[in-house]
This record gives sequence, structure tokens and C-alpha cells, in this order.
Amino acid sequence: MAEVVDLVLADGDPSGLMVANLQNWNGVIVSCPRTLLEKLKKRSEVHKAGIYLLWGDDPDSEGGKLTYVGEGDRIWDRISSHNREKDFWTHVIGITTSTGEVDISKSHVRYLEALTIQEIDKIGRARIKQNKPTPPQINESMRISMETFFDKMKRVLPLLGYPFLTPVLSHNELSVTDSGPLFILKYKGLEARAILTNSGLVVLKGSKASTEDNVSWTNGRQLRARLIREGALILSGEEFEFSRNVEFSSPSAAACVVRAAQSPGPIMWIEESTGLNYKDYIAKLSDQTSN
Repeated sequence: MAEVVDLVLADGDPSGLMVANLQNWNGVIVSCPRTLLEKLKKRSEVHKAGIYLLWGDDPDSEGGKLTYVGEGDRIWDRISSHNREKDFWTHVIGITTSTGEVDISKSHVRYLEALTIQEIDKIGRARIKQNKPTPPQINESMRISMETFFDKMKRVLPLLGYPFLTPVLSHNELSVTDSGPLFILKYKGLEARAILTNSGLVVLKGSKASTEDNVSWTNGRQLRARLIREGALILSGEEFEFSRNVEFSSPSAAACVVRAAQSPGPIMWIEESTGLNYKDYIAKLSDQTSN
């Protein structure tokens, strides 16, 4: 269903401070780079109760992202403290209510914080290095209210550069029959399956990958090492197995990780229903749209 997002570039710069919300939602999200904290401090939104998100490059995992979730009665105080104490982050987001009349209680905030941490950890797009609190006990109406708030919040965050609460596959794509084209790569008795989505090629949970590194293999080595550290690739007998769906930026990156060798992905992934390789399948789509 279509939704309208109100997005304000506070200083006219899309890489600067931004304020966003959805119509008919009592939440508001403020985002800015760490270099603009003095401007953020002047925003009324961060002087209220809510949660905040910090993120940046993961210093312990090349190419990976690290994020942190916190809460506070006045979230600016916590953000200011982390500016002195935490080095990794380059961006921050504050999430609270859009009006003073509809405030978030401490129980609301802690429930939202715990839900956010659990979801980030489950999705696996970023590493989260902190304690994982148990959601507090709240009544049914509060729970429904906060889960609705959380759902709205998740829809806005990718527009502000925070994709870590967005599932690798949407609910509509979880069933292969309802998703995009299915590609298969077979190698030395192994089989990997992947779906082409709007964001890239997603290798599906349960796919296999080689443990036998080719001596000339360079592209994708560090990526595979990161996936192993994150637990996305686990040893299963003499093979690696994908423990979750993993999105790749290109078919070649995915093929290199699966085969543990230099791999021309566009000609190695085969679309199941047509028998076309990835390159020819995309070319066929282009021809269809141009006619």
C-alpha cells in the first residue's frame, strides 16, 4: 500500500540533518552525521524520551557495519555521552513522538529498544555489539501500540540511510514461488540458490559453499571471512552452508563466495525456468522493456 513520507532537509543538504515521518503517525525521526551534532542539539525532538541509533564501519570486520541501539528519557544526553565514549559511529538517528501531548513512557521506550536490537540481530545486515535486553512486560494494548510504532519506524529508516532493520527478503519474497527469478549455481556437487530482488542477488538460506579455496582466488575472500565471523556461513560437514539469506552487490561477488574461486558470476548463475544465465536473462528483460 502506498504511503506518503514527509522528509525535511533541515539545511537543504541530503547528506545533512533530516527530519522524517509518515502521515497519520505520531512518531518522528531525526537523522544527521556526527559532524553536525551541534545542529542536532538544537532540535526539540532529541530532548524528549525515545530511542537512538548509532552506526558506522565495523572496525573489526572489513566491509561490515556496526550499529548500537540505546534509549533515554532525554536522548540527547545519551548521544552526547556516546560522542565522548564511542569512536566507531559516523551517523546518528533519534526516534521519538511528534507531539508533546503523545509522549513515550519508560516502558514503551525499553520495549522499543529491545525489539529493535532483536530485529537487527536477526536480520544480520550489521553487527550489533551490546547486551540484548529482554522486552519488559507490558499490557496487550501497549504492546500492539509499540509494535505498530515499530513497523512505521522501520519503513522510514531506509530513506535515512539505515537499512539494518530491513529484511534481506520482504514478506512477499519469502516464498520462492512468489518472489523474483530463481538462479542456481552448481559447483563440485554443491548447489546454491539465489533470488534476484530490487536490491541485488540474495543467496538463500540453506545454500552450500565450497571450503576448498582456489589458490588464485582473491575477489571475495575478505567478504567470505566476514560472513563466517558473522555466522552467516557455517561449517556443515565438508561444506559451508548459508545460515541466513545473504544479499550480494553483484552476481560475481556471490559466485566467488560460493565457489571459493575467481568466478564470472553473470555466466555462472542459471535462471531455473528459462535455463538462461544471469547475463542473458537480464539482457532478455531489457529487450522486453524496450519493445
